[in-house]
Formats: sequence, C-alpha cells, structure tokens
Amino acid sequence: MSGRRCQSRLDDIAITSVVACACLAAGCSAPPDEGDDARGERGIALLEAPRIVASSDVFVDPIAIRIESEPGLVLRYTLDGREPTIVDARYDGLLRIDDSAVLRTRAFRDGFVVSESAERRFRRVESMEGHEEPDGDSHD
Repeated sequence: MSGRRCQSRLDDIAITSVVACACLAAGCSAPPDEGDDARGERGIALLEAPRIVASSDVFVDPIAIRIESEPGLVLRYTLDGREPTIVDARYDGLLRIDDSAVLRTRAFRDGFVVSESAERRFRRVESMEGHEEPDGDSHD
C-alpha cells in the first residue's frame, strides 16, 4: 500500500489517502499505488462533486442552500472552507446561512470519501435601504 492506510471504522479518522479509501470502499482488491491519478490504475473513479444550489452568492437576508448528489450518499459540509471529514456537519436537506461563508461539501459512503469536493463562497452584504449617498440623498 506504499505507506498509505485507510481506517474502516467511522470513529477512526486516520484517512491518509482519499483515493485509496474510495477504492477500498468500492470493493477494490487493492488501493492505488503512489503516482496513480484520481481514478487509480486499479481503483474506481471518485464520484463527481456534489452540486451546491443557491439563488445567489451574495445576500442580505439569510439564504437557503441545497446540496445535491447521487442518492444513498451521506453529504458532509463545512462553512469555513475546510475539507469536510466524516465528523463534520451532515447535510439533512435544509441549510440556511446568515453570514458570509465558504461552503465546502463532499459525499461519503460507509464512512469513506467517495466524491470530489465542491466549494462555493457566499457573501453577506448590508442592505442599501436607509443609507445616505455622499451628497445627502438617500435611497428610497
């Protein structure tokens, strides 16, 4: 295994090779060797990244976000741009954010990473309502 290992238990978070773990989770006989690409010569390709769906990247009021992926996968996410792990928040079909965030998500199956990750930046801005222009005029 070229020094890589993959834990099979959910409470052991020592995944040292995403490709190797995805391969083992998919039932490969051996994980890919050093230098293999994202598919691995003997491995299975990582699934396409989940899709992050929102009406806009810039918002004033809290915004609803959907994460879409193949059925049967567990979606995990972070709001600070970190790569999601098995211990991060689980997407349950409802995600609302009320402040700027870097949403990153990834799919898992049986405790193993099985997809690429997706990232989308959201920026909260202040409403222009009631703000005055430099010449003293207000927006209305």
